[in-house]
Amino acid sequence: MARPVKRGLDYFSFDTDFFNDRKIRRLNKNSGLPAIAVYVFLLTTIYKENGYFITVDDNIIFDFSDDLKLDESALKAIIGQCIDVELFDQQQYKDNKILTSRSIQRRYLKICKDAKRKNFDIPTVQCVLTDDDILEITGIDSEETPINSEETGINSEESTQSKVKERIIKKSKEEENIKIFTFTLFSSFSSKLNTTLKKHMRYIGGGDPQDYLTLYDLLIQSVLIDIKKPESLTVAIVHNYACYLIESLSDLDKQNFTIKYFLKHYHRINSGLNAKLKMRTN
Repeated sequence: MARPVKRGLDYFSFDTDFFNDRKIRRLNKNSGLPAIAVYVFLLTTIYKENGYFITVDDNIIFDFSDDLKLDESALKAIIGQCIDVELFDQQQYKDNKILTSRSIQRRYLKICKDAKRKNFDIPTVQCVLTDDDILEITGIDSEETPINSEETGINSEESTQSKVKERIIKKSKEEENIKIFTFTLFSSFSSKLNTTLKKHMRYIGGGDPQDYLTLYDLLIQSVLIDIKKPESLTVAIVHNYACYLIESLSDLDKQNFTIKYFLKHYHRINSGLNAKLKMRTN
């Protein structure tokens, strides 16, 4: 049985100028040292549990308040103040109810890279890093190139084709599983897919990051059927195939569209597209 992928960290660096940070000074001024203690507690939990975030719900509030011997209302107030002074990302908390930040994600990526972890992706829906952040930390660059699909009529001006060579790993006796699983590639794909969906289907995105990951894998497997050299596979090719699938959706599919719906009916939609393409070539 494969060992589960470890997300959390065993340690994280702590800056010596921590108390000079203006955000910390504001938190201290507003709520005093107890609030800073809560913030440090949240940081250690974030790095320990998931590496770069924690989800905030009623159960977490109860557990944390019990651990800290603090009233739930007081804990919620301190978390709110941490968000107000931008120690945690406001938009991520509003949209996904998670506590994370640019500095947390930067530190997480750097530690994973230094530890030579193979998989340390941050799904786009949770990522607050810039392309420059990713380049600086991982050394991975990406080149934006336009994708034009003449048959679908879908153009994505900002689609990304990575310069990085995709890795082919994990060979078993039964079959060869091809995984293209770097942070930049998956983040680029999901970001560009959401841009396409918003532009052409008015889909607002969101949902479970794991669903995007599953869709990414399905699209890769579909594309690899027609590609003789797997090493030539790029994000642009995967995204372009997704564009064909989106264009082939029926009116009913478009009305009910979500990523979960797309996954549930993927094989039917994909088979329908392949049938249409075969009819065009005959």
